[in-house]
Parts: sequence; C-alpha cells; structure tokens
Amino acid sequence: MRQLSTGVSSLVIVLGLLTPAALGSSYSFELKAADCTPAPPPNSADGTPDPSWVPYTKFIQSCPVLAPNHKVAIKILTVRTDLMMKMPNADAVEDVVDSQILGADGKLLGTLIGTFPVEYPATVRIDFTNWQNNFPQIITTHFKDNAGLGSPGGNDTIFLWNKKDGDFERQPWQTQ
Repeated sequence: MRQLSTGVSSLVIVLGLLTPAALGSSYSFELKAADCTPAPPPNSADGTPDPSWVPYTKFIQSCPVLAPNHKVAIKILTVRTDLMMKMPNADAVEDVVDSQILGADGKLLGTLIGTFPVEYPATVRIDFTNWQNNFPQIITTHFKDNAGLGSPGGNDTIFLWNKKDGDFERQPWQTQ
C-alpha cells in the first residue's frame, strides 16, 4: 500500500507540473464569440469616441484572450457583424471597421483584418500561439469562404509580435 501511495503522489506531482504555464509556447488559445461582452467604441486621439466605430456601438464587443496563467493577456475589440445580420431589415454589412488588438490595459497593439466572428457561409478562427511570459507572440486568423468564392483551402493571416515596436505586425497572406 505504501508503494501505491508513493506512486500516486509522484504521479500527481508530475501531472501538476504539466500545466499550460509549464508547457510554455505549446499553449494555444482559440477566440470564442461566446466569451465576448459589450464594450464602448474606442477613443480617437482627441479622447472622444472614434467616429468610424460609433455607428456600430450596439454591436461592439470585447473578446478576452486568456494566457496560460488564466489572466487576460490581450483583448480583441470587434464589431459583431453576425449579430448585426440577425436584426430585422439587416442589409449586407460593408465597410465595417477592422477589429483591434488591445493590451489588457486597453492600449492599441495592432489591427486584425475584418471582424470576428463572421457570418456564414464564411468562417474565421483566430488562434493565439507561441506564448512567452503569458503573452502570445503569434496571432493567426484562418479565414475560409465556404461559398466557394475565395481560395478553396482558405487564407491565413499571421500577425507577429514586434517587441521592439510594441505591436503586432501583419505578415504576407498565406493561402492553403
């Protein structure tokens, strides 16, 4: 019985070490629309609400990105076009502002292409990978046009963290 107890204790200790934080860069986070909550429009340089976001105020949401330590690392500020399209008399959504990448403190760190989530027949998945010090180094948007109008495999856009400039920089398109 003593050997079993020691073995179980050792197993518990080993499993405890295999947390996402201990695994480091192997941790991955996928953005989920269900985790997004209403948010105000971002401010312009003069401190007033950004006029390009104001028409969409009812549909602006903040989506938290959780680090391996389960704290918010960054946020994605987006216009929920999927919710807009469910409104009575909704027309095609065009010229909506691109989603913003914000630090946990609200500082602008970059801009994604388009909004999240998108309305069917297209799909988009946003992954946050290569974590260092509880901060993602890579953001990948996987866009797929299920209507067959775009690339059949979809398009991936990669944003790399530039520590020197303190922002995410978009890399060239990657077509599958």
